[in-house]
Amino acid sequence: MKKFINRNDKCFCGSNVKYKNCCKKKKDSIDTTDITAINKIYSEGRKKARFRECHHPLKDDCSEKIISAHSIQNNKILSKIADNGKVLMPIPKKLTFEEQTEYGRKEATVFTGFCKVHDKYTFQAIEDRDFIASEEQVFLHIYRTFVLELHKKEEGHRFFQYLFSKMPSLAEQSFEKTKHLWSLKVGHEDLLIEKKEFDNALIEKNFNCLSYFIWEFEEETNFAATGMEEPSYDYFGNKIQDLQNYDIPAKHIYYTIFPDNGRTYFIVAWLKTNDEIFHTIKEKLANVKYEERKNFINSVLPSVTENIVIKPSGWEKMSREEQRKFNSKMQGEEVQFQVIGNLIDRFSSPGYDLFNL
Repeated sequence: MKKFINRNDKCFCGSNVKYKNCCKKKKDSIDTTDITAINKIYSEGRKKARFRECHHPLKDDCSEKIISAHSIQNNKILSKIADNGKVLMPIPKKLTFEEQTEYGRKEATVFTGFCKVHDKYTFQAIEDRDFIASEEQVFLHIYRTFVLELHKKEEGHRFFQYLFSKMPSLAEQSFEKTKHLWSLKVGHEDLLIEKKEFDNALIEKNFNCLSYFIWEFEEETNFAATGMEEPSYDYFGNKIQDLQNYDIPAKHIYYTIFPDNGRTYFIVAWLKTNDEIFHTIKEKLANVKYEERKNFINSVLPSVTENIVIKPSGWEKMSREEQRKFNSKMQGEEVQFQVIGNLIDRFSSPGYDLFNL
């Protein structure tokens, strides 16, 4: 049986002390058979996992104030999608079963991942100018997508550390039972590897570090999104990464779509250093027809991200069946199919069209 943690590993609680000298000697602080107590620990852990930190590599230039920065531009994008200052996102504010939740523009897509100085000056080339598909603009759109995902992964890692500190008996459970928690730790470490490349590119202005495609559409959409995935398979059904092997860092693909100056742009990108892994994906994306592009966007976004904003009146235009199919994607339909050995064709219609909102 694979062990969750070894005696001489640094303790997963985050103490920076070897496990044998830290939580190995401790007992659980709660009754792990008490569902109410576990739910409370989970709730507390989520709150304690939230943090404020500027992820820009030049820390010495940071301002003291870490702000609630928008991962999708407020004035240029959210203002176009909003109805009376409101947008919909598939992120519940409370533990409810709401499919879409209303957010004000000021709170939609925000995260505490940049200081005021770096949020303002780093992204001026996309905040203050129309999109002209320059390498710098593409890089900045993907960089901001990356930083949001890194921030979320670190929150997941901090949550993992808190749970382990309260329930060190997790170390005695089988790896199969705890691999989801393990993935929170490893997923964060994988992104830190790619962060080094993004940081160097940003500092050196090496904006040609990405392989990417830009798909342009003639009208502005009533939705926008950013997201990331670490695909196990290419679009031909070939396995390209073994995500169960935590000794090999996962490689990531990044997505963003946004309306700008009467048109809509979709960017799919990855670091050039990962070209070998994604070469068959690159071959496919280079030969995708117009309707297939729309189908792909409709399929991939709800499958890989919850950072989607939708125009409320546009959502109401969708039939109940279309909404149901969209929500099925959000709830992990692709993953469920992969578990049983089936891959969903992302280039076929998923039964709804966000471009018609």
